[in-house]
Amino acid sequence: RKITDTVAVPKYPSREMSGFNAFLSNVTSKAQAVVAQVAEKAEKVDTSKIRETAARCKASANDAFSKASEMAGPQFQAASRKITDTVGNLKHMNAKLALNPYACFGVPLEVLAHRGANGEYQEEVRVPLVLEKLVAHLELHGAATAEPQLFLLSAPQAAVRSLCDAFDTDAAQVSLEGQSLHVVAAVLRQWLLELPEPLLTFNLYEAFVDAAGGQDAVAAAAA
Repeated sequence: RKITDTVAVPKYPSREMSGFNAFLSNVTSKAQAVVAQVAEKAEKVDTSKIRETAARCKASANDAFSKASEMAGPQFQAASRKITDTVGNLKHMNAKLALNPYACFGVPLEVLAHRGANGEYQEEVRVPLVLEKLVAHLELHGAATAEPQLFLLSAPQAAVRSLCDAFDTDAAQVSLEGQSLHVVAAVLRQWLLELPEPLLTFNLYEAFVDAAGGQDAVAAAAA
């Protein structure tokens, strides 16, 4: 069966279509008239005044920006210095310092050299307290003459670890009274081993090699 047998297909009389066409033509003519009016008015607008107003606004904005920059200059410089200082401090941060700001082992030498007796930062460079105490104890008890191979001998690991933890807790309160030379020497050796950068530093390595007489002299001394 054909679709037309079951579905009624609407039929549009030609009279209705002619009415729609007339409506569309009327709308189109009105739109064209509006466009023509807008175009005529646009031709009469004095654009020079608009350009002058825009120029004045631009000059006012530039003047305001200059004054704001002048007023904010000191604050901007202070903020810039603070950011620079913060970045400089972050360069020396490591995981151990993040967990314990008073740590002595595994901490960059530069950080320790600027740490005061109470753990606060100071501009003046000083010998790290942990190094000062360990070396002073060894010198006081004649480590140089006690045993030629003192730093090669082992020491009780429990005592060494306990003393290392004490320095990491509060170096200022550590007392080495009664500590054996072997334990103190082992702690000093451990502190040197845990430095993130060698004691002579990577940056100064070449200078030290040159001062020692070059690579050949260093290799001969190591042999």
